[in-house]
Amino acid sequence: TVTGTCKQITSFGVFFRLDSGLDVLCHTSQLSYSHISSGDEVVSEGDKKILKIIGKDLEKLQLSTSLKQLEPDPFANIEGKYEVGKIYPVKILKITDFGFFASLEKNLIALNHSSEISHSKKNVSAKKLFSVGQEINVAIKEINLEERRISLSYKMSLPNPYEIFEKKFKIGDILDATVVAKNDYSLFVKVEEKDVEDIEIFIHANNLTYQDNGEEELNKYSIGSKLKVKLLECNIENQKI
Repeated sequence: TVTGTCKQITSFGVFFRLDSGLDVLCHTSQLSYSHISSGDEVVSEGDKKILKIIGKDLEKLQLSTSLKQLEPDPFANIEGKYEVGKIYPVKILKITDFGFFASLEKNLIALNHSSEISHSKKNVSAKKLFSVGQEINVAIKEINLEERRISLSYKMSLPNPYEIFEKKFKIGDILDATVVAKNDYSLFVKVEEKDVEDIEIFIHANNLTYQDNGEEELNKYSIGSKLKVKLLECNIENQKI
């Protein structure tokens, strides 16, 4: 084992300067037992780390090192310890544009993709909802031992508003709604009911009037307009109401 200071982070690994003055490489695959895409997920320039020498090439004058081999393999005894669908506490370590990374335990880091944050909202920004160091509950969506990857789902730990909606209302019910968005051919409305207020309900222009002038009728409505709507379809699987 040797001590090195992080000198440079590249697309394929991290270069460390040893106390002796030698520069050594720690490949990205040797930085962490978890699936990472870049070395800056583990170290920052200037960090001092203890490294294990795992390769020596006298012809190329190269030393290969490993950061992860100094720690026990967290995937070694994972079977039976964690189950898909069950909820576990995690600590958020890093937030990105596509989700957040969180630790189930030391060195066992998993990704919660942004698509798994909310049941009803798309393109949710994890940076607006969470903070580094925050402890939350998540469900495990997938365990892939072959690829050494665990996928998390924050939304699976929460009640599904679409399932609540289906239990609360039946086809044919008349609902009080408010327009929250519109496009060239439809309106999107929400109902002010607890636990389902985030669901956007679709109304095609043809369902605004019995006349053959749906697009004209559409122009009568704007964001904030109040109206009564009749429930025609509730497709929970495709999240379409």
